[in-house]
Amino acid sequence: MPTSCHLLAEATGPRALICAITLLLPPTIANAQEPEASLQTCRKLQQQIERLDDRRQHGASAAQMDRWKRQRSDLKDRFNALRCRHWGNQLR
Repeated sequence: MPTSCHLLAEATGPRALICAITLLLPPTIANAQEPEASLQTCRKLQQQIERLDDRRQHGASAAQMDRWKRQRSDLKDRFNALRCRHWGNQLR
């Protein structure tokens, strides 16, 4: 139990509410992480990221480059949220 929550029964206010919610949520939700993804899902995300890298390397209009950059960022965020690094060399 977090030390700041040890006297939860006697505490009031926003800190006590946050502690109570954190203690009641399952660990994956409390940590705001998604469960680990399958190898196939991670490979697909990695391939999409690499495809966008290739497209950006060959160039396009500024607006298109910005769209690809945002798409890549979203895919990379998803890749990290799913903890795809867990698969390591199997993704290569």
